[in-house]
Amino acid sequence: MAAYGRGAGVAGREDLPVLLVAVLLAAAACSIAQAQQQPVYTSIYDVISNRSDLSTMKRLVDGLGLANQLTSGTFTAFLPDNNAWAQAFTAAGVTEAQMLTTYRDPATTLVNFHLVSRFTTIVNGSIYNNALKISDLAVNSTRSYDTEAGRADSDYGLALTRAGNDTDGAGGVQVMGRSGPPALIAANQSDIAAGLSYCNVISAVARFWFDTYFDIITKSSVTASSASFAGLVAAGGQQQWLKDTTLTGTLFAPDNAAIAKVQADLKLNFSTALSQQDAADLVRYHMTDVPFNRSAPVNPVATKLKDATLTWNGGQFLSVAGTLGRPSNNVRWVGFPRSASVVPLLDAALLPLPSTAWKLVVAKSAAAGASASSGFSSFIKAMEAQMVVRYQMDDTSKVVTVYAPTDAAFARLESYTGKPFASLASAIKDQIVSMHVTQGAAYTPSGLLTATPLDTMAGSRTLNVTRASNSAAGVQLSGGQTPRGAAAIVASDNVMYGRSIVHTLDQVLIPAGVVLPQGGGGAAGVASAPSGWALLLLVALAVCVQRWALAAA
Repeated sequence: MAAYGRGAGVAGREDLPVLLVAVLLAAAACSIAQAQQQPVYTSIYDVISNRSDLSTMKRLVDGLGLANQLTSGTFTAFLPDNNAWAQAFTAAGVTEAQMLTTYRDPATTLVNFHLVSRFTTIVNGSIYNNALKISDLAVNSTRSYDTEAGRADSDYGLALTRAGNDTDGAGGVQVMGRSGPPALIAANQSDIAAGLSYCNVISAVARFWFDTYFDIITKSSVTASSASFAGLVAAGGQQQWLKDTTLTGTLFAPDNAAIAKVQADLKLNFSTALSQQDAADLVRYHMTDVPFNRSAPVNPVATKLKDATLTWNGGQFLSVAGTLGRPSNNVRWVGFPRSASVVPLLDAALLPLPSTAWKLVVAKSAAAGASASSGFSSFIKAMEAQMVVRYQMDDTSKVVTVYAPTDAAFARLESYTGKPFASLASAIKDQIVSMHVTQGAAYTPSGLLTATPLDTMAGSRTLNVTRASNSAAGVQLSGGQTPRGAAAIVASDNVMYGRSIVHTLDQVLIPAGVVLPQGGGGAAGVASAPSGWALLLLVALAVCVQRWALAAA
């Protein structure tokens, strides 16, 4: 037994090389068989041309003229299978034939949206341009990658999320566009080599469009720059309207700087100066009634605000009020096909109506709150009692210049008279209020100097304008008399870009010849009623003159 066992052991050792060679040969044969089973692809186009589950993708590529791009280009391709395309056509309400005819441009963008551009890496000082491999994605990572449709920071990037070790299948990498469900890479269908490119077969079409206008305002790369406009949307109660998936048209969303410019020019804050209806009107005025084609505009351009239009003028919109807004070239799409979109608007927001001097005064007073130095509540109350002048200020067809005294100015006047302005005789109040409006032109401070004297709405009474170093505008006004000399202009505001102008005054203008009661010890220079002693002296003098005349006769 011992001899048998020993002999067998020696024989076994001698046979080891033979067995090892056999194993190696078998493994090599298996590898060759597997290699023969796995086709070698030369390009992305080669992949879609030789797989029946990607036949829809091939027809689209051929019909859109993209075969050469997918043959010679280097990308990481995410290829929706036939079932994914069928579901996408149904959801978008289009057919494959329409994608190749009516909607060729968006269809081309859609195909390009599935091609991640190769990216540059630097290793030891050497520059490499490589296609992305899914297996190289870090675990527990999410990142958006530029595509052939556009840059990731312009909302044309594909977002890839890898949660675990798997790259494909149910627990694999998720591919996400701007809307819709995420797509998964089919099992064993990631990092398919295709020349220098890599292909991944996915279960859904990634969408480059958003579901609603509201999503773009609040969930896109323009969200931060559109924060002021989003505030107007909320103030006007237009959130649900912009979430309506049936809404169409082009929304030109002014960026923060465009809104800030208009607010600075008008010296008011939309958030405090506009009513809910005003804010709603402003939002709707920024959306065209139908999709806007800037290459073939038809003026006037109808908007979602009834009876309010825009004029396309040399690459920018001209609003009714005279503001000029310039659309950017960065378009975000709502739904497919391209019947709805959002375009950032630069330079200035669009104002829907040639607002009036009256509305500006009211809005500025509301924004000032309790500030006596900038509010106009006293002036507004005085104007409300003088309807003729107020109507002129609130008529969009009229061009006026308004000289609005602040609440502090009215307080000085009331300190002089010792009684509220409202208690003065109606004739006196009417003449004073009418003194603060001139018609026919919107005078800037410098324009006032050249136009003086100015006819006012107080009949024949005029305003005289002179230079003044103590005025912010460099000029002062005199209407004949004021409790403390001439009134200085402390601020000037254009009403909707120059149609009318409102100047803020530090004193109330008093027409010459108007006699004010003096009960507060005011300064000299304001005409007051003769005292009782003065009247007795005048009567006595008249009697003496009459007697002298009779004696002489």
